[in-house]
Amino acid sequence: MKRVLRAAFTNFCAFAFLLTSCAVGPNYKRPESHAPATFANASTVATTNAPFNPTWWRTFNDPLLEQLITRASTNNYDLRRAQARLREARALWTEARFDYLPTVRSEARYDKTQLSKDAALARPRQGELYRVGFDASWELDLWGAVRRNVEAARATVESVEATRDDVLISVQAEVAVNYMDLRGAQAQLEVATRNATNQIQTLELAIALLNGGQGTQLDVARARSLLNETLASIPAVDVTLQSAMFRIAVLCGVQPTALTNALLATRIFPKTPSDLALSTPTELLRNRPDVRIAERSLAAATARIGIEVADLFPRVTLNGTVALEASSVPRLTSYGSDAYSFGPHISWAAFDLGRVRQRIKAADARAEQALAVYEQTVLLALEETERTLVALSRERQRFAYLAEAERAATEAVDLARQRYRDGIADYLSVLDAERTLLDLQEQLVTTQTLSATRLITVYKAFAFGGMSPR
Repeated sequence: MKRVLRAAFTNFCAFAFLLTSCAVGPNYKRPESHAPATFANASTVATTNAPFNPTWWRTFNDPLLEQLITRASTNNYDLRRAQARLREARALWTEARFDYLPTVRSEARYDKTQLSKDAALARPRQGELYRVGFDASWELDLWGAVRRNVEAARATVESVEATRDDVLISVQAEVAVNYMDLRGAQAQLEVATRNATNQIQTLELAIALLNGGQGTQLDVARARSLLNETLASIPAVDVTLQSAMFRIAVLCGVQPTALTNALLATRIFPKTPSDLALSTPTELLRNRPDVRIAERSLAAATARIGIEVADLFPRVTLNGTVALEASSVPRLTSYGSDAYSFGPHISWAAFDLGRVRQRIKAADARAEQALAVYEQTVLLALEETERTLVALSRERQRFAYLAEAERAATEAVDLARQRYRDGIADYLSVLDAERTLLDLQEQLVTTQTLSATRLITVYKAFAFGGMSPR
């Protein structure tokens, strides 16, 4: 008899194993992204055939910038939070995989009971029971609900991992952008200070000519007005400089003023590379964190459909108990105190299938939403990349024109001052030339900063996550 029972149990387990080799619900397949072969605006910037460098900040050849990005990639609090969320998702994925195994719990219990008089006719009215044992339950994954849940948990882990990578890229890019703003503000201060020095000399010249009977009070007033206008621009630029320093420090996870000395130790604007190494649209869509987030979210939503579909079928759970039971503690080890039970438990929402089908429809709708988000994310990624390439190209063109205009304006100022000094021209020509030069120099510095930040946005658009500075 025992041999027959053992054989029946073995056959039952084998049958259950065969059933668990399939899973209900749709099998996920990554949607095809019909990306173009090349970017339409890649030809507007100088490119090389070298592969895209994920540690793009090193192309600026600025040791301090590299140190700051390394520090932010380790200490930034947004990144720490994203890393903690990733650990949470991985723990939940591991927990989901435990559903493949039986759940075993230990138990120790003491009961003291008293029955009513009528209930005690067939047995003692009062009694005590000590119980020590193990209870186990195992739901057979006949329809793949557990596997679909594990699939969804794993896809969620990969989505959260891509989110962490997205935060990392954003932090690195923000450090670099603020660093360029800092250096640009320093350059603006140098322009303002240099022009103020020249305008002081011009004011002194106007006063000297007035005292010598060759100038006018109007020339002196105009010179003093231009000087104070230039000096008035300095505080606003200093606010930009200080704000950039504070932001960099917080991105690095330290007090706002902790990096002031290090950041002000140099005023050299990083030299931006002229040639870019870019990846193809297909590689970009495969590597970008936001696309990976949307794609993995779609995979998780698809897997959750199978979880709901599994509720259309009966659930089979094997329950078992092994224990020692006795009326006193010493008798727990005596002969005959052993007790056990084993048997399957079958449950089925037979009269509630309408509710189950509605949950399946809801899961289908969530998967459709995830698909729409994914397809939209793909388009937005391509749009952002094209837009950043155009912005970089046009800013570089603008910088070239402004550089030539600044050289001509510098020559015009020298000539106007000389003519004013010689009494050939009035101060109005000097005033106009100096204002034009100051405006062009400020625009040139602004465009230089924008060219660098536009380049960073291009790098960010092409960047893929998980690339530590080290």
